[in-house]
This record gives sequence, structure tokens and C-alpha cells, in this order.
Amino acid sequence: MRRFATGLFAAGLGCSLISIASAADLPARVAAPPAPVPVVAVYNWTGVYMGINAGYVWGKDDVTWTTNGVGIAPAIATAATGSISPSGFTAGGQVGWNYQINQYVFGIEADMAYTDLKATRTSVPIGFVNAMLSTVESRWLATVRGRLGFASGQALFYATGGLAIAEVKFFDQLGIATLQTNSDNDIRFGWTVGGGVEWAFSQYWSIKAEYLYVDLGGASHNNLCSAALVCTTGLTLDHDMREHVARIGINYRFPGTLFATRY
Repeated sequence: MRRFATGLFAAGLGCSLISIASAADLPARVAAPPAPVPVVAVYNWTGVYMGINAGYVWGKDDVTWTTNGVGIAPAIATAATGSISPSGFTAGGQVGWNYQINQYVFGIEADMAYTDLKATRTSVPIGFVNAMLSTVESRWLATVRGRLGFASGQALFYATGGLAIAEVKFFDQLGIATLQTNSDNDIRFGWTVGGGVEWAFSQYWSIKAEYLYVDLGGASHNNLCSAALVCTTGLTLDHDMREHVARIGINYRFPGTLFATRY
């Protein structure tokens, strides 16, 4: 019995020594390399762009006739005062530059567009045959605007505002006995504000939707009179022109620092 126990102990001791020796011969476990830090490409709006746009434009010209006279002059002024509301198609092009800091985008944009605006208002004072006629017409509009936006991925939400320039023609006709006409065909300067959203659908191309409010100021025609009126009680006519522009556009961004990497 003693011999049997001694044999079992010796066998077990031998197996243990063999296992320890085998483990010593195995190579040390190498630590796994750290996982790479993911690199995320994010759209960057910095750069120069140009594009085209098209949409709808509508306006309102407030026509106000006033007089300090007596007799028929007040009746004429009352009948002829009102608004002209032209509307039509617009199309043009734009060029601009953006600079992005974090999620904020600063930029400047200039554009010029054709505007199909023309409308006429007529009125006939009670007791008179000839009409009072006022016409407004504008065939182009240009703006130079700053832009301030907030970028969320490939979407840019922005506000914009600046200088507005347009060629506006006012034509007025005083049709009492002897016809008298007055007209202005001037390059008018005003201001504009608005906003929009732009979406970059590829590396170099983006689309946008935009609205602009445009105030082009006014014009006055003074001391209008005719043979049927005493000129010292002549009429004064004031125009006040505003436009609204709703349009969509597409921009091409020139190759450059269009993408940045964020770690």
C-alpha cells in the first residue's frame, strides 16, 4: 500500500513538472495595439462659390397724392391715392465667399437678377372723364449682402442683409383737360434683409432656398397741375417702392479647403 501511494505521488509530481516546463516554453502574450481613433470628415463652408437662382418676385408701390389746394384738387388726390402691386418672374446669378469658425459661418454675397415687374393703377375722379394714371416698372435688382450662418453638418441656416440697387421707373399722368406727364427712370439705392437655408448635397455642389425683403425708397413729383387747376394748388405725388423675392438656387464651390477633419 505504501508503495502504491508513493507511486501515485511521484506520477502526479512528474505531470506537474512537465506542465510547468511546457508553459515556460510558450511565448509571452503580446498586448493588443490600441484601437485607432476614428477620423470623421465634416463639411466646411469656407471658400469661394458661384451659382444661379430663379424664383418669384412681387412688389408694392404706395402712391400718395396730396394737395393744399381747394376745389377739385382734394377730390383728385383722394381718388388717385392707392397702391400698385406688380409681380413676376426673377432669375439671375450670384457669387460669394464664406469663412467658417467652429459651427459659425461668416460670408459676403453679391447677386444680380432680372425682375419682371410692371403694373399700372388708374382712377377717374367723380365728374371727370380723363383718368389719373400711375405706372411702376423694374427690370433688374442687384444686392451686396453680408451673411451670418450656423452650420449643422451639410446644412447651413443663415440670415443676410445689405445694400440693394435697382432700376425703377415711375410714370404718372395727370389727365385733367391738358395732359401732364412726369416720369423717373433712376438707379435707386435701398436696403435688403432676409434669410435662407443651404444644403451641400455633394463635395462641391449645394442648393439653397432664400427670401429677401427689399426697400427701394421713394420718389416725389411736385406741383403737378393742368389748365383746369390753379397751379398754386397743384398736386404732389409720392411713390414708395418695396419688393419681396422668394427664390431657389444652386452653387458650385471651387476646390480648396472644402472639408476639414475632426478627431
